[in-house]
Amino acid sequence: MIVRTTPVRSHPTRVAVCALAVLVPLLAAQPSAATQIVVTTTSDELNTDGDCSLREAFRAANFNAPRDACPAGSATGKDEIVLASDAVYSLTIPFSGAPTDDGQTGELVVLNNASASIDLEITVAGDGMATISQDAVPDTRVLTTGVATVLIEDVVIEGGTLTGTSNRGAGIFVGGALTLTRCVVRENRAADSGGGIRNQGKLVIQDSVLDDNSTAASGGAISNSSNSSLIVDGTQFSNNSAASQFGGGGAIESSEQISITDSTFVNNLARGIGGAISHFHNVPNEASISQSCFVGNQAGFSGNAVDTFSGSEVLAAAGNWWGADNGPSGEGPGSGDGVDELVDFDPHEPEPHPGCLPLEMVANGGFQADFVGDGIPERWTASSLGPNDGRVCNDGGACNVKIRGNGPLKRLAHTVPHSGAAGDTFEFKARSRAQNVPTTPGAYRAVLTISHTDGSKQTVFLDFSTGKHGFERKTKQVVASKPYSQLQVAVEYGKVGGVVRFDSVSLVLGVDP
Repeated sequence: MIVRTTPVRSHPTRVAVCALAVLVPLLAAQPSAATQIVVTTTSDELNTDGDCSLREAFRAANFNAPRDACPAGSATGKDEIVLASDAVYSLTIPFSGAPTDDGQTGELVVLNNASASIDLEITVAGDGMATISQDAVPDTRVLTTGVATVLIEDVVIEGGTLTGTSNRGAGIFVGGALTLTRCVVRENRAADSGGGIRNQGKLVIQDSVLDDNSTAASGGAISNSSNSSLIVDGTQFSNNSAASQFGGGGAIESSEQISITDSTFVNNLARGIGGAISHFHNVPNEASISQSCFVGNQAGFSGNAVDTFSGSEVLAAAGNWWGADNGPSGEGPGSGDGVDELVDFDPHEPEPHPGCLPLEMVANGGFQADFVGDGIPERWTASSLGPNDGRVCNDGGACNVKIRGNGPLKRLAHTVPHSGAAGDTFEFKARSRAQNVPTTPGAYRAVLTISHTDGSKQTVFLDFSTGKHGFERKTKQVVASKPYSQLQVAVEYGKVGGVVRFDSVSLVLGVDP
């Protein structure tokens, strides 16, 4: 199972989509009043029954004509579609296959209005978020922006699936300009590049979360094509994956300029290169990553954090924390997430940026990566495991660690090379499932060990129940009692008899006690 982490940082507003200074000239040029279309039903419909559905609102905005109870969009200005707070808009009408469909079925489509500097803005009334979920037949994305200019705020985009080659961007396909602010893009799957988003225009993402998106090709969360641009600020990328051994970018694959600031990349996975980011751009001084944090990203070949293709210009990546206080591995001097020779990481930050907190510190805590194939998850060390113990995965790709009890203490441990101060706060948690675990003596637990600089240790146990049970979650809030030099998490089983499975081992730094 994939471990979910908390949002990148605490914001005074909601976690959702983005807006950056690059769009200020556009905002300044728009008319003072937008045409507002309020969606009044969560049903996915295109009929005449006296309400305004999301699909009908899109049609009213695209064609500047009323649809059912939705007022006509503006022929000259920006249209604003307003969603209800905490509402879920499930797209349930299967795609017709007609080349002139334009969003009548399947995915939602935004068409360009040649007279407007911003074609469409999607917002949410109140203080919550709204969800747009693709729940139709497989092989349908959620949203296509075409060549339009679109702003989205406080919206969750989820559930898009694309199963053929050249079908990219299961969550969103960007052909024009898209700005996401305080948004979540999650659980989208594409057979080709861009599990979450395929960008072929101008994409800006701020204060958002991209989680658990996947592709069988490259760019688990985002695929950024040539002749496009990507700007990311204050955003978390977690648990995204790219399965192609010939491509990469568990979170981001880019063939063009990128700018990433104040963002966090946690436990992203690429079978090829660039567990977090794979990058190619042959124009100097146009790509940069700064003030960001990389933790537990994994690649099958090279660049657990960032890998650049041969022929690319140097990627400026100074001032980042790479998952270890001593810097990145690979071409770097430390033991953190790896970088290749074209990544200019110097100087690295010796501790996580405050903007990254709260921050997951455990690498591969969901046991998703085992490129060697020996049953021992990447970045974990095993003690006394037998030939029938170790990492196992189901047909859906979710993994855990299975341990059989036959007497000696069996242990998997992961060391986090991070030092800190007394008073640092953590949330320590893990899950475990049990079958016939006896009540006789012997450990069945997850363990956190905080090694203090004075040589003493602070140990925290999460003890699991005996007998037979499904996945049981244990959580403790922990405060470091002294300055410390190292953290270690482990799972242990030492009983005679029984079978247990461990999953979702997590240690989040900076959680309020």
